[in-house]
Amino acid sequence: MNEIVDLGILVEAEAASELILRCFRDNAEERPFMLDVAKQLKRIQGDFISNETNHNDASSSCSLGRPSMIKALD
Repeated sequence: MNEIVDLGILVEAEAASELILRCFRDNAEERPFMLDVAKQLKRIQGDFISNETNHNDASSSCSLGRPSMIKALD
């Protein structure tokens, strides 16, 4: 099964996965505060939207039409 995957989606997923793993660390001092998690999610979303916009400028058929990942934080 071969699929073409947008690199931006992979980068966003990897960043979110790393953040999730940090949230599950055994040592509480190594886990991020929820405010930091929210900021990181907004950064990840912002990076993705920026990359998606740049990609759409190059090819208008590339729009993903995905809803915002964290609307509640806006």
